[in-house]
Amino acid sequence: MTLAKPGSGDPNSERRRGYDSEFRDRLARIEAEVLDIRKRMSNHEARQLATEAMMADAIAKQVARTIFGLIGVDVDKPESLEEFRANVRFSAVVHQAAKAGVLAVITTVAGLVISGLWFGVMRLLKQ
Repeated sequence: MTLAKPGSGDPNSERRRGYDSEFRDRLARIEAEVLDIRKRMSNHEARQLATEAMMADAIAKQVARTIFGLIGVDVDKPESLEEFRANVRFSAVVHQAAKAGVLAVITTVAGLVISGLWFGVMRLLKQ
């Protein structure tokens, strides 16, 4: 039995080279398809993110319209928005004044209590 040299017309070698060539072609096609699928997925993900951002923006605007509508503010009218802003600023001023007023009342009551105690103690000591 003699062994044939590779590439010397051996039918098995020719068949293996044919299979190898066919497998390489298939692998190249599969790699190209995978790259194409990755590209399409990337494009799809980008479109999906853009769509989600647009939907979130539209939903946020609708929620703002609904919430402001419930409190009587029309977000499409600038004068209504300006009136709302003025009311909020006024409310902030009133809130600060109320805090200052409460502090003044507490200070006054504490001062009166301390003064009453002081005069009471002084009166007891004079007797």
